[in-house]
Amino acid sequence: MQVQLPYGKEKISLNIPDKNLLDIVVPKEYIAPDHPEVIIRKAVLNPLGSERLSNIATEGDRVAIVVDDHTRPCPTQDLLPPVLEELKRADVYDSDVLIIVASGTSKPPSFEIIKTIVGDKVSRNYSIIANDVNTREYIHVGKTKMGHDVEVLKEYIESDVKVVLGDIEYHYFAGYGGTRKSILPGISSSNTVQQNHKLMFHENARAGVLKGNPIHQEMNDAMHLAGCDFALNVVLNSHRRVVGAWAGDPAAVLDAGTKLVDEMYKVPVDEKADIVVTAANGYPHDLNLYQAYKALHAALPVVNEKGVIILVAE
Repeated sequence: MQVQLPYGKEKISLNIPDKNLLDIVVPKEYIAPDHPEVIIRKAVLNPLGSERLSNIATEGDRVAIVVDDHTRPCPTQDLLPPVLEELKRADVYDSDVLIIVASGTSKPPSFEIIKTIVGDKVSRNYSIIANDVNTREYIHVGKTKMGHDVEVLKEYIESDVKVVLGDIEYHYFAGYGGTRKSILPGISSSNTVQQNHKLMFHENARAGVLKGNPIHQEMNDAMHLAGCDFALNVVLNSHRRVVGAWAGDPAAVLDAGTKLVDEMYKVPVDEKADIVVTAANGYPHDLNLYQAYKALHAALPVVNEKGVIILVAE
């Protein structure tokens, strides 16, 4: 059987004899609407567990909007317009809006890459910075319940209204992406990220698990200490098209999004295999080894002990 696997921005073909093929595991495919901006705008105008953003912000407020970096598949260019429209309804000045790229401890993107994230128009009309743990200033906002220091980007902490944008997907030790990950690791100091990620070897620090997951719990602690007034997150299908969008209270947004992720991507497997071939779903998921490794980690539960995992990644 010929099996097509994503590789960078292309695909490669794998020829597997039928007698050796145990199963092809794929997510449940949800059809995305032709105009994702419609469901995104509907989410922004009908927030879960919070007021509309236009009722939260007011004239004179300094607003920080945190967005994903280029290593994430989040369609930020679709998420920003309805959020910026809400701020205009609140009479917030464009000059008082700061967009922050949540690059965590990774190398911050160049301005050319930032333009591909937010779009040309936004890049011309709004101030934009990226998290850079080597040059930026951070403010200590407290300690997590486990006693770890939480240091968050100064510009975010000093803003009056705090907004995070992103997508929700499985994460191999945080349980899921989304909401609180925009803060930690997104705009936190190197020290804070390192203390958090040391917990990744805990038995509950794995994909699809939030209860008892210390990574998730610390990320939540960091978000509560730093503050977050409004979240907008989406869920994408395997073709990276928006199939769900939620806005409002970060906890409510994460709860709604993770339910859809489970419906789509939690797939039962009858038996383990001796050889598992897994792909990272192409660019940007296989942009580097750190991102691509997530696909390898996802294959661990379905391979036999002393079996082989083949990772297809550019």
